[in-house]
Amino acid sequence: MVLLSLLPVSCLLAQDSQPVSLRPLEKLRIARGERAEIRLVVEIKAGYHINSHAPMEAHLIPLRLSWETRPFRILEVQYPKPSLEKYDFAEKPLSVFSGPVTIVTRLEAPPEAPRGPGILLGTLRYQACTDKLCLPPRTLQVRLPYEIR
Repeated sequence: MVLLSLLPVSCLLAQDSQPVSLRPLEKLRIARGERAEIRLVVEIKAGYHINSHAPMEAHLIPLRLSWETRPFRILEVQYPKPSLEKYDFAEKPLSVFSGPVTIVTRLEAPPEAPRGPGILLGTLRYQACTDKLCLPPRTLQVRLPYEIR
């Protein structure tokens, strides 16, 4: 009986221990034919880093933000400038992000886009590491609520 009552708490603790999280996105209000900029903030816990979108080694998992395209046109996904950090396990410095990282997406609502509310779905693929080990790669779902006027 005690074990069952502790189960939800242990599940919450496991979720809180994730090294990467996303700040929720505010609702995008956009008119047909307009362009907008979305700023996704990726929080990386202290003691962790993730490979940048342009890692220095081919075998490293790059950070990737991908969006469904409908009903928008994705014009550009812009990543911040990464840091070059030297770790004991690597011969050369690695291109990484740590702390909060803001990824900017520029998009357009085409003139023929259907009016009304919706949710644009995206995915963020990354691999979190410490200076001693790397966790398995993960993919987080990104949800952008919108309304096209």
